[in-house]
Amino acid sequence: MIRCNKCGYVGSYYGPKCPSCKEIITLTPEEIDEKIEEINLAEEHRQYELAAEGHHILADMGRTESQKKYAAMLEKGDSVPRDLDAAMEYYYMAAKKNDATSAYRYSRLAERTSEKAASFWLLYSAALGCVEAYPALADKLARDGDDELANYYYALSAAYDDTDSIVTLAKRYYNGVGTEQNLPYAKWYMDKLTLPPIHAIKMAYKLRSVKAEDPGIPKHPDFDRMLRRLAIRAQDYGFNGAYHNLCKMLSDREDMQARMILGMLYAEGTGCTQNIDTALTLLHSSAVHGNAEAYRHMGDIFVSGKLVEANADKALEFYKAAADLGMTNAYETMGDIFRVGELVPRDVARAIELYDMGAKEGHSGAREKAELLKSKREEMYIAGKEMRISNPEQSFRAFAISSSMGYLPSYKEMAKAFISGRGIKKNRSQGYLWLERAVQSGDDEALYDYGLCFSRGIGTAFDFKRAVEVLSKAARLGSRDAGEELKRLMENKRRHMLKKVYSDAMTLIHKKKFSEAEQFLKICLRLGHAKGIYTLGCLNEFGLGIPTNREVAFRLYETAFDLKFRDPRAVYKLRILRMARTYG
Repeated sequence: MIRCNKCGYVGSYYGPKCPSCKEIITLTPEEIDEKIEEINLAEEHRQYELAAEGHHILADMGRTESQKKYAAMLEKGDSVPRDLDAAMEYYYMAAKKNDATSAYRYSRLAERTSEKAASFWLLYSAALGCVEAYPALADKLARDGDDELANYYYALSAAYDDTDSIVTLAKRYYNGVGTEQNLPYAKWYMDKLTLPPIHAIKMAYKLRSVKAEDPGIPKHPDFDRMLRRLAIRAQDYGFNGAYHNLCKMLSDREDMQARMILGMLYAEGTGCTQNIDTALTLLHSSAVHGNAEAYRHMGDIFVSGKLVEANADKALEFYKAAADLGMTNAYETMGDIFRVGELVPRDVARAIELYDMGAKEGHSGAREKAELLKSKREEMYIAGKEMRISNPEQSFRAFAISSSMGYLPSYKEMAKAFISGRGIKKNRSQGYLWLERAVQSGDDEALYDYGLCFSRGIGTAFDFKRAVEVLSKAARLGSRDAGEELKRLMENKRRHMLKKVYSDAMTLIHKKKFSEAEQFLKICLRLGHAKGIYTLGCLNEFGLGIPTNREVAFRLYETAFDLKFRDPRAVYKLRILRMARTYG
């Protein structure tokens, strides 16, 4: 029974909403404690339907133990109608809160709908230490061919006296599956059984004279690696609670990258309650173990001012520590702080100094910003664009200065000037080199022109493969011209191929190898090569290498004619055949 605190409804519980006022039913902590006592009392008196209703109520209130128990009732049809979908839902609620048994049961039921989800939760439940999951996971790993890891989970299951796992592991040691053959180990496992099952009696008989030796529990081949892979999958699938817990497990195993990620999860409140103090503690712990990215994240936190009060001094301290550990983009960020001047007094000289430090360490972003501040190269670029028509020579000089300072948009303009001869003597090779430099520097807008160089041999040799590669990338980035050029290139390739196929066919015909020629001409038919289709018709009409079939020949002549093949002999022959069909 349930009572709605809003409208006063008292009656059976049907779900989280009150049947009367349709509002979500809530319970106070005291009412929850009372409900737990009612459940315990009902279970003592074997009033299981009443206990099931109580678990249903508390499951909807978020109590993990009730979610698990109510899901089990739904799965078995115990005191409630059997409903596997609802059971999955409640198991999933508990599994998201890292309940190992619920994760395992959910994985079993999820096999009906999603193999990926089932696989993840099975592995995750085993990682959480669910004994029930061990044999099922071992069987799955064995099916997938991972025998070494399968043996590990069979051994864990055997340690809990799972008969099937004991026999399976004995057989594996006996046959050397996933491990070297070891008859004493096989004998040790068989001795754990009071009476071997029928299918293992023959093996037990053969081992009767072998002295048993305890193999112990084998080591996991790479538990940390498995946790990392699980964490990646949890993140991809959006299982935030599991992702958080896996990162915590890895952090507890001294994985500093996972500890850094765990800190960010606490900072964002992903899969856990947001806690900035815990976040900073974890990030700092990871950072002092040499994780530059953790220092960077701490700097970001103190710059943004969203989670803690903005503090430029602390932010700069953390960015400097990140830079000292090799994170060169931290120099750029520090330069940005001084260039913008929101958190500290604006100091362009200091910004340039920091950008130069980043550039010296190889950070291209810091280098570009330093050059922009020093030379105002963008102004030269704008001036060059304004003078392109009125004064091409001066325009070229402006672009040359801007590009010499590394201003990326100028590279494409330099290329255009050399290719067209605008303001400088035409030099297509130089134009190609400028486009190559632009693309290598990350100018996606130069991809189309760069692809044209390969597709039309501008400044470099024609290169079909390279042209397709570059133009395809440009087309994916939205260039219609690149798409059209690709179509033209592919059409030319198709025509060239058909020309070669037809030429090979005619060579074979001249050698009177008509059957072989027919195969080439059939390619012409599939790809719409009119002359090849006409020639194939001739082979059918005159029975060259194939049985005579004038009906097929007529259809082929018709097809070639429809494709605009107008050889006088072909037209005359088609006319005669049409007359023959009409009056014959």
